[in-house]
Amino acid sequence: MEEIILGDLDRLADLIRQLASECRAEIDQAERPTDAFPIHAILPFFLISPAHVSDWKTSVSAQVWERISQLTDRYAVLVTDDLEIQGSVYGLGHERLDEFRAGAPILRMMTLLSIRNALGKGGRRKDAIEPAIRAALEYEVFIRDAEIGAMLALKRDNQEFGPEMVRKGDGLPILAERAWVEGIPTKGAAADEGTPRFDRILALFENLRDEGEKRAVARVPTAMRPEDVFRAVTGQFRDTMWRENTHRQIVIDRACACVLALAKACAHATQVTQEKHVLSRGAREQQAAARKEGQDPFAPEPMVAAQHLLFSGGNFTALQLGYVAMMADIDPNLLSPVHALATPEFTLARLLGRAARGWEIELTARQANDLRSCLEESVAQAMYGDVRELIRRAALELKPLATWLRTIERTIVVGTGRSLGFDFVIQGDETPSA
Repeated sequence: MEEIILGDLDRLADLIRQLASECRAEIDQAERPTDAFPIHAILPFFLISPAHVSDWKTSVSAQVWERISQLTDRYAVLVTDDLEIQGSVYGLGHERLDEFRAGAPILRMMTLLSIRNALGKGGRRKDAIEPAIRAALEYEVFIRDAEIGAMLALKRDNQEFGPEMVRKGDGLPILAERAWVEGIPTKGAAADEGTPRFDRILALFENLRDEGEKRAVARVPTAMRPEDVFRAVTGQFRDTMWRENTHRQIVIDRACACVLALAKACAHATQVTQEKHVLSRGAREQQAAARKEGQDPFAPEPMVAAQHLLFSGGNFTALQLGYVAMMADIDPNLLSPVHALATPEFTLARLLGRAARGWEIELTARQANDLRSCLEESVAQAMYGDVRELIRRAALELKPLATWLRTIERTIVVGTGRSLGFDFVIQGDETPSA
């Protein structure tokens, strides 16, 4: 891999301009605006104290180096001290600053934003990931309401349980309590400040569920009506509970975790897009003033530290981004590049999410090998083990382990992808067709 040594923050700015020029054409040709530059523009870079320039590489684990090599063919090293870095917009938080001062190399992910002007009418245009995340959130609220409702019905009726006993909306109070975040775009009763807070939140989830119900048939091609999807989910839920003896609380925890991840992503994507338009207006004014004074209009830093933090993070866990990749079928690095090293897992999550919605998928030899390691190896000590466990569960819900291993072996031997088809099960068949 190429190592790019950066002696100061000015050299980092030069590297940013180089990355921007490499990706500008791709961004300009996109059908819709994107929140960030593509994954190959994400550059890992290490912050190194001058006192540890000679020995810092030994502090980076072999797993991290392997993942960097899968992500890119280059990385940067910024040799700096705490005074310089904390005086810039790239400043570290308390925990990372203590580690840096103790001599540890700090790995950061640098990505680039494509800043656009606001529309003359209508205010702004949604980024490509916003409608995808919103649609996934609506559908998952519909599905998870059914799952939680089935759990509650099973608790009430035990062995007499049947899908017809599940009541629409039974799971929404639990989702409203555990999966709501501030900032999800809403309207109607959910936006009425005169309504009690929890009632507004519950109204939001009712709206999301209703919209998700409308999307059900489009997302499940073998279903004729939303009721087909609802009954299939509750019926399969019952079978899974009895077959695997899954604890009821685990069902609730997983349902809420999935919806919370998408709700958080929905709010974050909206906030980022709105803030980018604020930044765009400020940058134009700043550049105009610099030109008037005969100065370089691009020399001043247009972003404040809080904007850097918002655009580059969002405080997502890798597991939350794994849920977003699987359910919304987007590259979560466009939402937050913080866990870009988990890109192999995010790619598998997207593929399995497509398969669960009835689309054919194709695995490369490397993806097949990655999937096999998720299925066969212990995830407890693995890097991004929680995301790998999500992948393992999703894969085994589609096909038995033995079927997967035969498919993976053929893919690896041939060295090219194999088209795999999956059907959403409507009539209770435990083995999806291929």
